[in-house]
Amino acid sequence: MIPSQGEVTSEIYLYYIKSGGWLLFFTLVLYVVANQAATILGSYWLSHWGDVSVRHEDDNDPLTVDQNVYYLNIYAILSCCILFFYMMRSIALADHRMHCSVQLHIGLLKATLFAPVSFFDVTPIGRILNRFSSDLQTVDEEISQNVSQGLNSIASVISAVGAIAGATRGTFLILLVPMSVFYHLIQKYFKATNTSIARLESISRSPIYADFSQALSGLTSIRAYSDSARFIGEY
Repeated sequence: MIPSQGEVTSEIYLYYIKSGGWLLFFTLVLYVVANQAATILGSYWLSHWGDVSVRHEDDNDPLTVDQNVYYLNIYAILSCCILFFYMMRSIALADHRMHCSVQLHIGLLKATLFAPVSFFDVTPIGRILNRFSSDLQTVDEEISQNVSQGLNSIASVISAVGAIAGATRGTFLILLVPMSVFYHLIQKYFKATNTSIARLESISRSPIYADFSQALSGLTSIRAYSDSARFIGEY
């Protein structure tokens, strides 16, 4: 079987999202957008509060206690919204990750149990164990964190671009085009090389799992020949 090459295709990402559930994924995206919007509104309200306070100070008419409490209450409400959306985003992410992990594990288990005998003749046992252990651990832990960080980064970039474009009255959009092209070329090269390295790293684990499983099944013979020290040294 020829191993995959190049970057991960969009079908793989869609399959991962589908395994966890489209509804949960769109709910996760909604909470990420709402959290980012509440964060921006909180920063804007704090800046607005400061501007109003400075203007009143310049006019020798400082804000009263009731006025400061009003601004403080609005800022507290926005802060509570940020915490609420962040909590709901974490719950949605954990739920999507659990559904995805269960579906992928069931699919992998069925494919292995119903595979023909010829599959086990040409596939090392260490590679199968690697799929059920290290690869599923990556799905359970690392991918979900990367999804969360990716959604946060996308939301942050969009909000930052919008803020800069608004502050520069659209002038920044002229520079955004060549910057986007340059970034696309760099990330296309990085994704291809990084994915290849990850595949090689995953394949390199297979002999380790295979040797370890064979040693476990042959513990009686290893102890009978007093060869335990050599195997411990190798591992």
